[in-house]
Amino acid sequence: MYLDEMSPVLKSDIYNNISRSATMAEKIEDLRKIGLVDVYWTAKANTNVVVITDKGRKIAGMFREILDLVGNDE
Repeated sequence: MYLDEMSPVLKSDIYNNISRSATMAEKIEDLRKIGLVDVYWTAKANTNVVVITDKGRKIAGMFREILDLVGNDE
C-alpha cells in the first residue's frame, strides 16, 4: 500500500517509514520475485530504488477493496 502511494521510493525510505525489521530486505525481494515491484540500483546515489509494477498496483487496489469491505478503521 505504501509503495502504491509513494512509488518510486528509496529502499532506505521503506526502512525508515515502514519497518527496520531484519527481514524487510527479504520481504522486498519476495515482492520483486513475484513481480509486484522492481528494484533498481543507482550508481550515482549508491542506493536502491523500489518501484511498484502495474501488477503491484492491481494487487494494492484489491487490498483497498477488501479493506473497504471489512470496514478499515484507520
